Amino acid sequence: MKVRLLLIWNRLQESYWFIPGVFSLLALLLAFIAPLVEKKYAAEVVSALNTLVSIDVSGARTLLSAIIGSSMTVIGVVFSILIAVLANASTQFGPGLLPRFMRLKTTQVTLGIFLACFVYAMGVFTQIDDISNVDGNAAVLSVIVSIILGMISFFVLIHFIHCITHFLQPLSIINSVADDLQGTLSTAYPVYDDNNQCRSSTSGYASLSKQLNTDEARTVTAPRNGYLQAVGFHALEKIVEEKSVSVDLCTPPGTFVLEDDTLARFVTDAEPDDDVDDLLQGVFVIGERRDSMQDPGYAMEQLVEIAVRALSPGVNAPFLALQCLNQICAALVLVAARSKPLQVKTVGRHFWTSNWYAYDDLCFSAFSLLRQYGDSCEEITLALLKIITRVLDEDVEPEYRDALLSHAALINQRAELVSKQQGIRNVIRQQFQELQHSWASSNNPDK
Repeated sequence: MKVRLLLIWNRLQESYWFIPGVFSLLALLLAFIAPLVEKKYAAEVVSALNTLVSIDVSGARTLLSAIIGSSMTVIGVVFSILIAVLANASTQFGPGLLPRFMRLKTTQVTLGIFLACFVYAMGVFTQIDDISNVDGNAAVLSVIVSIILGMISFFVLIHFIHCITHFLQPLSIINSVADDLQGTLSTAYPVYDDNNQCRSSTSGYASLSKQLNTDEARTVTAPRNGYLQAVGFHALEKIVEEKSVSVDLCTPPGTFVLEDDTLARFVTDAEPDDDVDDLLQGVFVIGERRDSMQDPGYAMEQLVEIAVRALSPGVNAPFLALQCLNQICAALVLVAARSKPLQVKTVGRHFWTSNWYAYDDLCFSAFSLLRQYGDSCEEITLALLKIITRVLDEDVEPEYRDALLSHAALINQRAELVSKQQGIRNVIRQQFQELQHSWASSNNPDK
């Protein structure tokens, strides 16, 4: 349930109706509360505010009409700017980054403020005759609130233009994606204490998985087509404890599953219970697109997509691609300093297992497309080898080291096959040999 609520909250943050809708509702309530206050405390309000504003009913109608018209005009301008920004971002950085732009709070708050100003002014305009006093003076308090909202809208518009200009800078977008990647990797590759019994164990995973590879093991299947977005681990552990089942999670988040594909296997000590199937199926959240909450490969692929588009002839921005490579290097170094992900979690007498987040999969997401699309740029190929050299300088797990060395060999082979100039091939070959020599020297100091 917690994971589902988080995903729903993420979708609400990407919508253009949630925050504007809340602001509009608050403005509508204010449009009815302000006249009530003014009617109840008419003498005190008028005497205190007449020194600031003195306006008759006709002037109030004119002022509110101007606020209503200008608010709708600016809302149209904001939407036009927004559509142009989204179209440009989709072309330059890829459609996968559109949810990130839609999540930008400045845009949603700007729309919300202008809609609130429009709704409040409309609400007061419809009541202007009822709340005017016998002397023909208009509702002073309500008019002043409209003026204040109009002034706030003006400054919000300036802030909106400033933030959009700043956010559309490529480095800001790259840093935003990199922050998501770092956060997801920190969750997927946690730091374990020496006394932590949940520490990853390959041998433990293999032995426990054998218990689930029996004829008695039952499967949990996908109810529909879509991307597996997340797994509710808290709910899973509760089911494992209460229903006395052991579960092997077969499909990692980010995988596109078809209806009736296997999501997990489980065995139970008790008699087979159909409720267990339904409960375990409810642990898996399947949606129409991927989400980076439990899928580090998704954020990594977004960085790679920006870099690949930057290397295309239409954009031709290799320095932008190098900035993406710097963030990829930081992510791989972060993971290299940590142990392998959790593979076995015991809950009482039972357990759940998973074999997710293999380091080779992360390296494949980082290097595969860049190795192919970056072969026309010598700097990109050399940067990929430098990244691997930098990561190997860390005290990495043997599995991580083997994955990095295999991708370094593939990068060198690709350069040998594709590069037409002998000088470029020699430079890349020399960099690859230095990488091998550096790693061999650090692991064999006597030599």
